Amino acid sequence: MIREDTLLAESVRSVIKDNLSEKTLKKIENRLSEKYHMSIPHNVSEFPKLDDVLREYFGAGAENLEKRIMAHLLSLEKSQK
Repeated sequence: MIREDTLLAESVRSVIKDNLSEKTLKKIENRLSEKYHMSIPHNVSEFPKLDDVLREYFGAGAENLEKRIMAHLLSLEKSQK
């Protein structure tokens, strides 16, 4: 069974890849690793670190991607109930 934290991280990766590109996903993951020694967050409490890196690349435009990520995560949560 897939753990919830793994599902969260894979969902975030999927949204970034689908809305941007595999190359951009790799850049974001590399920056998270450089700056915070982590990959895509495995739990919501780490989301501010992802936000920080997204804002480095996209400025205020990061909000649109974050909204898509959150909408995707909420749809997953609803489907699990």
